[in-house]
Formats: sequence, structure tokens, C-alpha cells
Amino acid sequence: MASISDAHETVEIPIIAAALQRLVLPRQSQIWAVLNPGAGEREHAYRLASTFLGRMCLSGDVGGLNPMELEIIKRATAMYRRCVPVIRGGKSKVTDKRVGESWRHPQGWQSVLRYMPEQAVVVVHGFEKSQGWWRVDLPAGEWRVLETLTGMKADVRGGGLEGLFEGEWEAQVVLCGSAGSVL
Repeated sequence: MASISDAHETVEIPIIAAALQRLVLPRQSQIWAVLNPGAGEREHAYRLASTFLGRMCLSGDVGGLNPMELEIIKRATAMYRRCVPVIRGGKSKVTDKRVGESWRHPQGWQSVLRYMPEQAVVVVHGFEKSQGWWRVDLPAGEWRVLETLTGMKADVRGGGLEGLFEGEWEAQVVLCGSAGSVL
């Protein structure tokens, strides 16, 4: 088991978690999301999306969260359960890593594709200066979006998954299924 708890309250969580996949299987890597009242939906989504890069672990003042803040946690944990087979048994590919010159002050965006023959999970994080379109190539086959974590646009087009950052520090998790797969 590995845990990146030393970085659990920093913006670098997804960068470290993606790099860790080269050393430790995601199913053996605890990824922490610290959730505190008043952080806002975008920040909660950013942190929760990071947990899809390993084993979801939650901390913070969860008991003090308001109903809207709790709702994104419920959505994330429910979606995470549906992604577990891919997280546990899939293969990973850090498909685009445009984090700039420093992990401490990331710019651009990164995506991690974790896939099996029937399903794929794409985790995308936008950092500073991340506005605009992103694209992640999917394995060969007919893919469709089954579920998304946030409201960020994400569609399958031309063998890849494409989406649009509307601002900085956004994240999206997309569960894709191959033709004929269901949740």
C-alpha cells in the first residue's frame, strides 16, 4: 500500500497520484480528498476526482458540510463504486501531461486513462491556464459516455474523449463503456 497523505491538501494531488501509478497499482494506492465546509463545488470535485486515481479516502470536516457539498460526495462515491472494476484491474496511461515546468505551480492540464476491454475511466484535471479544449485518445473500439462526475462537457468523438475547460482548477471523471456495455 502507498498513501500520499503528505500532499492531501495541495493542488498537486492528481499529479502525484498519476506519477505514482508507474510504481504502485492504483488499487494499492490511497488517494486522499480533504473536504472542508465552504470550499465550493469546484474544489470538492477537483479533490474527489483525484481519488479515482487510486483508492478513495476521505477526510476533513465532512460532518460540517452543507447538503449541497454532501451531494457531490454522494455522487462521487456512487460513481467510484461503479469504476472500481477498472481501477482494480485495468491498465493506466497518462495520456496528456501538460503541467508546465513545476509540479508546485502546475499549468495546463493532465489526464489519466485507465481501461479494460469493456470500460474505461478518464480522469482529467485542469490547473492554472487550463481554459479550452482537451482530448484523450481512447483504445480502439466503439465507446460511449456512461457517466460523468461534474457538469464539464465531455463527449466521444473520432476515437477520443473531448471536453472543455471553462475555468482553472476544474476536474472531470468520465466512465466510458464499449459498445453493448451497461452500468
